[in-house]
Amino acid sequence: MPLVYFSRLLNRYPELVPDKLRELDQLRLETIPASLQQRAKNGDAYLTKGEVLQLMEWKLKHGTFRPGLLNRVASNSSEAVESTTRAAFYTYANSTGSSESGVKTSAMASMSHPPLSTLIAALNTLTTLNGIGPATASLLLSTLAPASVPFFSDELFRFLRWETGGPTGSRGWGRKIAYSGKEYADLAERAWEVCARLGGYVDVGVRELEAVAWVLGKEEIVLDQDSE
Repeated sequence: MPLVYFSRLLNRYPELVPDKLRELDQLRLETIPASLQQRAKNGDAYLTKGEVLQLMEWKLKHGTFRPGLLNRVASNSSEAVESTTRAAFYTYANSTGSSESGVKTSAMASMSHPPLSTLIAALNTLTTLNGIGPATASLLLSTLAPASVPFFSDELFRFLRWETGGPTGSRGWGRKIAYSGKEYADLAERAWEVCARLGGYVDVGVRELEAVAWVLGKEEIVLDQDSE
């Protein structure tokens, strides 16, 4: 994808976000990560139950709405949410070989990332919470390391796994998703590869890649085979 086109799509993201979602978008992209950064600097990174519910609300309104899922997440105790997110964030930030402290927000952090095994270990810890699958777990973890932990969004997955051939349901914006840990691992590796290629020319992290994919998906723009 040409850099000029990538930048143009990225700049269109704010225009396409509905007014009713702007407050939730700010919470997900700015407010919660900032609070988490401060806790991390104090040596105790975790998410509160209220923050997790806000992120879940953002996910449901930003993507596919799934009735009952918010109630399942709400069934977790505050203590369970804080202890589980604390453990997952510790795994991500402190495992051997992790290149990110968990508080970076600069897109340049996309040039380095932790081993895939570290990312998946942290993800698996988060999925022990009721109602938290790999996609939601990736959203929670992305608030700790926005530049290098990709959110498992439908649009990003389909963009990175774009195929113009094959039967309906296995390609393009209609591609089916199982929301499995295996799919997320593949998404993360592909996202890091794309960011590494683009990073040689422009500051870009997985968050920017996610935004571009969302714009493409919402407008159902048909991509060339080499668009990614």
